[in-house]
Amino acid sequence: MLKGACPSCGGELIFRSKMSVLAVCSFCRSNIVRHDLNLELIGKKSELIEDMSPLQIGCTGRWHNKPFWVLGKQTLSWEDGRWNEWYIAFQDNTFGWIAEAQGEFMLLQKPKAEPNLPSLKNLKEMGNVQVKIDQAIYKLIDQKKVTCLGSDGELPFKTVIGDVAYIFDFTDGKGGFASIELDNFGSSHVYVGEYTTLAKMRIQGLRVFEGWGRP
Repeated sequence: MLKGACPSCGGELIFRSKMSVLAVCSFCRSNIVRHDLNLELIGKKSELIEDMSPLQIGCTGRWHNKPFWVLGKQTLSWEDGRWNEWYIAFQDNTFGWIAEAQGEFMLLQKPKAEPNLPSLKNLKEMGNVQVKIDQAIYKLIDQKKVTCLGSDGELPFKTVIGDVAYIFDFTDGKGGFASIELDNFGSSHVYVGEYTTLAKMRIQGLRVFEGWGRP
């Protein structure tokens, strides 16, 4: 855990995971990037986007018997809507994401081995695209241009409002899911996982909405 003062307002800023690169100041909403022990103010202030998600920063869970903590969130939009991606850190110093869209959840992590990917720049012109990740074959089912609407808590990379990325979604046809993101720096990020539920993830500390009871 790293504690420091926000370069913008002086409020206490905490990085709970050593894998986190960016944190949103809870006092002034500034985006702060960590350079080892030094903190840097970058870009626009992050919007706090209210929604009806049962998840929140501070939730805990367990996946394949590995405990994890929900440390951050980013909200992304595309031409047909928006969704949340929750940054989670595991006890073994690895990280992953819970993607949440329209009441469905997917838990994704880095693959065991770096896959040999086709050129992402050419995917839009390609037809039946398949990739092999950790010995499983995934078929391209969707691709979209996304924009960052805002973030909160900690994230493992730098991002600000308005950042654009391209996301390519794949399925193995057996409940498995893979996602490849091409960010605004031209770097690709690969994650694999599966559809799941809050119960399967054994989430604790969910939000409680007045009049709804527990989700």
